Amino acid sequence: MSQNHEIITRKACLRDLPEIFNLWKKLISHHQNKSPYFKLKRDAGLIFKKWIKKQIYNKNAQIFVAESKGMPVGYALFTIKKFPPIFVIDRELHLSDIFVLKKYRKKGIGGELIKEGRKWGRKKGLRHSNLEVFAWNSPAIKTYQKSGFKIKRHIMKDY
Repeated sequence: MSQNHEIITRKACLRDLPEIFNLWKKLISHHQNKSPYFKLKRDAGLIFKKWIKKQIYNKNAQIFVAESKGMPVGYALFTIKKFPPIFVIDRELHLSDIFVLKKYRKKGIGGELIKEGRKWGRKKGLRHSNLEVFAWNSPAIKTYQKSGFKIKRHIMKDY
């Protein structure tokens, strides 16, 4: 757990799930108009609620929340990404989701969530991290670069 002024970052627990769901809906809403990748199934909310609950118990995943005055204002989901065992680096930390409410952005909260995730990853023996970000999301790219991420490859899509 770390503190940034009135913001506390910590591991998520079951009681956080309703607020994580609300944050996830804002994340999706923020991205939906920019990419067909974010077009959801009709029952996506129900599917996400079940799936995110499983992540709380998954030993290869960890959710962190940033809270202000006891209320989650951001979250990040990290998973362990596995590669074929032919590679020297056969696992790495993957930042799957990260979102901070607009009012709390540019305060270092995203960086704190990433720092917590990396600490968890190191405890799991992971020394490398990855994430995917859309090219149009320059505020997120800046946050990731401040946290030490570098562009290493380009992923091309046909949509």
